[in-house]
Amino acid sequence: MDIANVNMYTEASGYVEVLHDEKEKFSIKNLPLREFKQNDNLALGYVNGAVWSKLTLTNSAKEPKTFLLISPRVNINTIDVFLFRKNTLQKSYTLGNSREIQNNAIKTRFSNLEVTVLPNESVTIVSKLKSKSTIDVNWYIATTDAFLKFLLLDTFFWGLLAGLILALIIYNLSLFKSLRIYSYIAYVFHGIFALTFQFATNGIFYQFGLYQNREIFNSMAWFSVILDVLSLLIFTMLFFNTKENLKRTHKILVYLIVYYFIILVLFLYSFYSPDIIYSIRGITKPIALGTIIFLFVNGFVAYKHNISGSKYYIAGHGLFLFSIFVQQFSGLANFQTNFMNIYIVALGLFADTVFLSLALGEKVTFLKIEKEKNEKLLISQSNFSSIGKTVGNLAHQWKIPIVQLGTLLMQVEAILWKRNNRPNEELAPVITKMKHTLDFMNHTVLELNNFYNNASKKVVFSLEEEINNVINLLSAKTLYSNTSIELVADKEIKIYANKNAFANCCLIIIDNALDEIKKRSIQNGKITITLSEVGQTIVLTFQDNAGGIKITPVDTVFEIFITNKNDGSGMGLSMCKVLIELKLNGTIQAYNTQDGACFTIRLSR
Repeated sequence: MDIANVNMYTEASGYVEVLHDEKEKFSIKNLPLREFKQNDNLALGYVNGAVWSKLTLTNSAKEPKTFLLISPRVNINTIDVFLFRKNTLQKSYTLGNSREIQNNAIKTRFSNLEVTVLPNESVTIVSKLKSKSTIDVNWYIATTDAFLKFLLLDTFFWGLLAGLILALIIYNLSLFKSLRIYSYIAYVFHGIFALTFQFATNGIFYQFGLYQNREIFNSMAWFSVILDVLSLLIFTMLFFNTKENLKRTHKILVYLIVYYFIILVLFLYSFYSPDIIYSIRGITKPIALGTIIFLFVNGFVAYKHNISGSKYYIAGHGLFLFSIFVQQFSGLANFQTNFMNIYIVALGLFADTVFLSLALGEKVTFLKIEKEKNEKLLISQSNFSSIGKTVGNLAHQWKIPIVQLGTLLMQVEAILWKRNNRPNEELAPVITKMKHTLDFMNHTVLELNNFYNNASKKVVFSLEEEINNVINLLSAKTLYSNTSIELVADKEIKIYANKNAFANCCLIIIDNALDEIKKRSIQNGKITITLSEVGQTIVLTFQDNAGGIKITPVDTVFEIFITNKNDGSGMGLSMCKVLIELKLNGTIQAYNTQDGACFTIRLSR
């Protein structure tokens, strides 16, 4: 290879010859140089024994050329380099990430040496590479200035990556202090251990001389991998609340956590016996990859269950998993080292930490909204309870006067009969109407008292009977708005649930329909209520002819503070949705028909 025109950097691929010494029977003294063969692909993947390479460089220029010879693959354990001039061994170098960084011409994680080739001279570089990781026997040729510029950009990349991830870690740690949500702690540990592993395996710690014993630090690197996977498992468990929401997933997560704790103990033992790490690394690596795949798939399960934050979770783990596949596939497929497989996992890690942080943010927003809903529900229930107590006191106070009025009415009627002065035709209907009015007042007070009584208890009740009670309560408003209400039920359907919550929902929907019919001056307003049972699901529909819901999209009517009433609070239907989902274990949908609005409630037994 002629280096006369090398001004910045270039690859030596196409000029490197290779010899695989599987049993390590050769040394530089007995090396059969004629058996070297040229390979199109110099990324050899995982190799047993040692790999020898040979590269011959010539300088056709009129002046000497000094350049750096750089190995692109980080984490090659040992690289023994031998420099020949005129077939005579002139100098040898001991490079590789298991050697002292001072052995390099420029102290960096990339093994390198400086070579000077005189005019019209040829030099031969023979190297012996050994590694527990994948091997790439290619060499890069670069000027010192070009390589220093690359190192500056490389250092900037890792510094920026570390700064951004640490900023996210500090930000989420501060959120934990205020919110006390433990998934933030799991996120923080994930960021710390993942960053530690990247810095260890990419030689960043080695470059800055943060350790002396390579084997011990290799154990520490894999130790951080296990801790990172454990933190991801715990994060998933806490974030999705798998114990309540994804019970099957929860069992698998528990088994995986126990497994990784056992592996963790083995890795701790490797600090005393470093060789054990190579025995268990072959098992741990595919299982760790399988765990990441499992967590990625679990994100779709969570999304199917409408758990907040699952979309960002899928995006983060998806990009992280994609980056791992690209890097591992390049190693298994023996792709030559390039910028993509050097930095892609680090970029995938950054994407993962960003999207998981966004997932946590969405989760907190969801919890905040749920908290507001629960507070509103609590206030509504408190008001409902207060109304119930008031109605109960009112019923108690009215009971005696109503009984007294009934007694007086009977006394008047008895006096008229006693005097043999029977009520005439005009007085008899009046007395009858007075009796009916007293009966109606007594019945209404009892209905109100029953409606607001036992607000939080579950009982077995008839849905048809409860709907009729609500219709009777609204009879005056129904008459005032010139509306008829028809209840169609296939059969008597009973359910064990919160009767008060069900009645309250029916009251809200029917009352809203009556308001719209009155507001829009609908002649001959009509509300049709249909009650049926399909398998184990009870279906209840409320359909009116008030012209439909004007808000778009229609489903936003269930959101807090959304209303089309001038004096409305937007709490009615929102509270109705909360009651149905939380108290009745059901769902509610709204849509428009040709004549008006339709609300469909589905309750599971």
